[in-house]
Amino acid sequence: MKSAVRHCFLLLPLAAFLLPAQTPNKQDQGPLHGTVNVILANGHTLVAATDSRLTDAAGQHHPGTKLYKINDHTIATMAGLYEDSDSTKALAALIPQMMLEFSYHDLSSGRIPFYDTAFALFSEIKFKLDRHLHAMIADDPHFQAGNPNLTLELTIAGYDFDNSIKIAEITLAPGIKNGQIEYISRSRQLGSYTPPCAFTAGFDRLPEPYSNGRALSDNGPVMFTVKSTMFCEIAGLRDIPEKRLASPASYPDDRALQGYVRAQSEGRELTESELRALAVDLVDKTAADESRSGRNWVGGEVEVAVLSDGRMVEEPKPLQPTAEGSALSGNAIQFGSPVTCGSTRPPLGPDGFYFATQGPVGISEVKALSLSNCYQGLDGFLFLNSTFVDSHLSYLGKSPLLFPGTNVVTNSTLELGTDVDVHDPAVHNLICNFHWKSVSQGTKELKDECSKEGAQ
Repeated sequence: MKSAVRHCFLLLPLAAFLLPAQTPNKQDQGPLHGTVNVILANGHTLVAATDSRLTDAAGQHHPGTKLYKINDHTIATMAGLYEDSDSTKALAALIPQMMLEFSYHDLSSGRIPFYDTAFALFSEIKFKLDRHLHAMIADDPHFQAGNPNLTLELTIAGYDFDNSIKIAEITLAPGIKNGQIEYISRSRQLGSYTPPCAFTAGFDRLPEPYSNGRALSDNGPVMFTVKSTMFCEIAGLRDIPEKRLASPASYPDDRALQGYVRAQSEGRELTESELRALAVDLVDKTAADESRSGRNWVGGEVEVAVLSDGRMVEEPKPLQPTAEGSALSGNAIQFGSPVTCGSTRPPLGPDGFYFATQGPVGISEVKALSLSNCYQGLDGFLFLNSTFVDSHLSYLGKSPLLFPGTNVVTNSTLELGTDVDVHDPAVHNLICNFHWKSVSQGTKELKDECSKEGAQ
């Protein structure tokens, strides 16, 4: 596999998170709201259509990206991670940047088999979701890792070297594997009205060529090879599209759907324009049903991609690069012996003794570090189960603050950057939940912050 994929797994105690003990009911089987993804394909043409609505906790709607161009012959869609909470909204915001970064290195590696591209994407997204999951758990000991809306349905579709259309899917959700908390893949649940077109493609479970013996899980990913008969892949809110595709004759006024009926009766493939019209129609009908119900979880402009005869003929909107998501890159390091500095040079960081590869926004996991008489910055690091004695720590606000209570601070000082908001809850926790010798911001010593309203 040419695409470089990093694998990192963090050991955390099971008590650090909560997973529900009960067996989920049908409505808890996956990301049941927030999006609808429709992929339709026949022997030579593939169309993907998604809605573009994100809804925040206040019920306000915002545009979001759920359809991505990977390269000139491959697209990807996502469903899930659109729950009205800060944690899952953060994940939803990070996915586009993950996709953009993957497309950059996928293009730079040259064209590779579809299987390799699919597996590289699934592995990289899992790696970054794991890192974000660990950060959320470290930041909030009561974080509900069993929230079904942390589930991601990820699909990649495009052409292989022989111009056959391949579609690969994986469903990732937090779980426990070998005593570790991580995203694992699970079987994607069938909908209530699964139509015949969902079974027209050849099916294959992708092997998992990990040199370290770790697999995404025992349940996936899976890949379909599209034949001449139309194949349909629906993710997210599936009921409306699948019900219509399962019984198209029941909707005589739906012009796009009746085009599908005519093509079936004539024994021919749908044309490119017919496939596109049907995919958009199924998204529109889902949005209309959501509007009638008053939930409005699906809506906004329909995003579309069309691939025909080996190439992309209609691209989804291009993604704009942001700093979000890059923080999920970074590295992992675990210490087995104490570190004593005796100088102003930090042990960790771009100019550090032990770690000089960290990017400006990459967050690196550091476990079981024991520092004595050191200067060390907190920006760009997630410290876990670490000890800081007779040291000077600084936080400048250049990255999210991740310093959970599993760390121990003794006889050490804290310096905050002048732009750091001391009233931010995470900063208050840093100031007040540890035994600092002194805390300063610029030339000002902060003596009374923990007695002020809002301190935690």
